[in-house]
Amino acid sequence: MKKTGETSKSTYNIEGEDEEESPLSPTRNARRSSIKLLKTRGEEPIADQKEIYSWYCYDWANSNYSAIVITFFAPILLNTLAKKYANADYETCDGGEIWGESGNTFDFSAQTSNCTTSCLTCQRGDGSQIWNCATGQLEDLPSSTVPFLGFDVSPFSFTTTVISISVAFQALLFILAGPCADHGNMRKKLFVGSILGGTISTMALIFVAAPEAYWFAGFLVIVSNCFFGLSVVFYNAYLPLLVDAHPKVRELKMVDSDKERRVREDVENDMSSKGFISGYVGSVFLLVVSVILAMILPSDGTITERVCIFIAGAWWLGFSFFPIMYLKPRPGPPLEDGNTYMTSGKMKWITKGITAIVDAIRSAKTLPNTLIFLVLYFIYSDGYGTIGSVGVLFATENMCMGSMSMGLLVLEITISAILGGYFVLWIQKKYEIKAKTVVIACLSIYVLLPLYGLLGFATSDGGLGLKNEWEMFVFGFIYGSQLGAVQSYTRTVFSDLTPPGREAEFFSLYEITDKGSSWMGPLIVGIMHGSTGDIRYSFFYILAVMLIPILGLIFLVDHEAGMRAVGRLHDEQNDGDERDTVIFGKSSNKKQEDSLLDAL
Repeated sequence: MKKTGETSKSTYNIEGEDEEESPLSPTRNARRSSIKLLKTRGEEPIADQKEIYSWYCYDWANSNYSAIVITFFAPILLNTLAKKYANADYETCDGGEIWGESGNTFDFSAQTSNCTTSCLTCQRGDGSQIWNCATGQLEDLPSSTVPFLGFDVSPFSFTTTVISISVAFQALLFILAGPCADHGNMRKKLFVGSILGGTISTMALIFVAAPEAYWFAGFLVIVSNCFFGLSVVFYNAYLPLLVDAHPKVRELKMVDSDKERRVREDVENDMSSKGFISGYVGSVFLLVVSVILAMILPSDGTITERVCIFIAGAWWLGFSFFPIMYLKPRPGPPLEDGNTYMTSGKMKWITKGITAIVDAIRSAKTLPNTLIFLVLYFIYSDGYGTIGSVGVLFATENMCMGSMSMGLLVLEITISAILGGYFVLWIQKKYEIKAKTVVIACLSIYVLLPLYGLLGFATSDGGLGLKNEWEMFVFGFIYGSQLGAVQSYTRTVFSDLTPPGREAEFFSLYEITDKGSSWMGPLIVGIMHGSTGDIRYSFFYILAVMLIPILGLIFLVDHEAGMRAVGRLHDEQNDGDERDTVIFGKSSNKKQEDSLLDAL
């Protein structure tokens, strides 16, 4: 029987670690470094309410871009400009923008009587059509293309390709700049720089009105989306730092019991959820403005889209003042010079990103739960992202929904995301549901959406399966109700699986994983639409990328084992907290705390 206060190697053994493992092994050294760093962070300033709320405020500021610009107005703007350029010889039918408002009995006789040319209209369920006034019949839209990067592509493919290109460049920026934020004061500097680059390029879209400038609009969307994604990397990397500096977590010497793990997890879940919810609440205000503008501004042209994009950019810039002012730099260690020209001097800041990402991938091999989670996130983030982008394009192309209806749809999605976020957070706290379980539940609900979309193949016109406008609002409510929760709890799980001191490095990998798959959905949907002429086939793809991650999360990811592997969760230690007086007989002293590092 061990004497009170006595320590031994087994006391400090970490679950899953062989006691005969060499003290110089990479796994043991990594855990030792994590404990040392977490101990050092205990000397940094506590995160006060001003800093925490300023972190929330950045979600309030930037979520308008993801919820309104890149998901809604930017695709519509790009698609409209390209379509106008490609179909320059066709005007919209006067008074006949939508065919089928009254059971496909819209009266075009007035246009037929004095017809001089055909015109563009839209048939619900089929999308854009040509009204041939000579025959009085609807006809398929002639094949129309716009030149882009040396190829002739359809306006729809141009829109999806631009988004895919922006995501590819995002990944490159994440590699080059993301890991640099872990060193010195670069975290705050790069954060501010990405905000300025993103907001300026977003607001510049208000000046792109001519259809001939569709390519320049695409360029600005690529630039703005790249800087937006980069700013989110630095924003997310603050989460584990602020959690470790939170007063409730700082009271814990070490997270070495289920009770202490739940304390830290509750703080992390609460911060992550409130961040996303604040972003969605901010989006509601701007969406209300967008709906009002859609009612006031002319329905033809792109003035509504451009004005709303400008307001979103100005909102992003204005409310970023608070995180810029009140988030502490929370610097990391200096970036040391290497032994070669490429890894020393100013060149080291350019090559650091590449070497850090390679190191992170190599580290992931010794952190299997982190690696597997990233692979699964790669798949399902593309899935729920594609649901949103396909839903918007499906509503505008197949359901002929105008700007005001689309504004109401996005407003509904955002409000349901707020309500769903609060509801899931309440359920999770009440029943102490683990974060990974919440993610699995959200993805399971998302499986229903593509299944319902595929139902349309088996029903007639006007039946169920996304063939009526009201169905799009039901679709949007279900999609939004899970969106905030799945994003928030995914971030929480991954934050637990990142090694301390390498947060920006691993969150760069996290965003690369997210954005690295985000190009797949739009590209595959564009190819399927081009080959079949029907967006509905894309629901087969969405169904597959929802089902696979659910099975992987259930059977392949061990959340707690992953936390132990990176040093964020430990077995019971004599670390000096109140519980140790019961377990070990007295609280530990400095010598006993240092013996933990020696044992590791």
